[in-house]
Amino acid sequence: MSEAISIDKATSQQLRRLLKDKRTALAQALGHRDEISVVRAADVIDAMQLSQERSIAVESLDLETHLLRQVDAALARMDEGTYGTCLHCEDQIPEKRLRALPWAILCLGCQERHERRNPRRSAAPFGEAA
Repeated sequence: MSEAISIDKATSQQLRRLLKDKRTALAQALGHRDEISVVRAADVIDAMQLSQERSIAVESLDLETHLLRQVDAALARMDEGTYGTCLHCEDQIPEKRLRALPWAILCLGCQERHERRNPRRSAAPFGEAA
């Protein structure tokens, strides 16, 4: 098993700030759920359009909720001292990848293998709920 990524204190603080900012933005977005309200329309076409818009809003809410859990998990790994370690192979996740995707749980090689095996569930590795 590899040790957690060794990044300098300034980089660690920057990544933590990125994660906290993302968490704040997601929490605010999740607070605006009015798009999901059920509105009846007399016209069949209007009703279909409203239904489609509601479906899109629910899908967006699901994705934002999943990402919020990933961000929270990354912050927890930072607190535990395991941040930056691939959850599959236990190698270090490169700093460049963490800067691009601070909540990453897989190194690039494991992520690519996962996406090839699970093309529809690439955002939810190892059976996580999408």
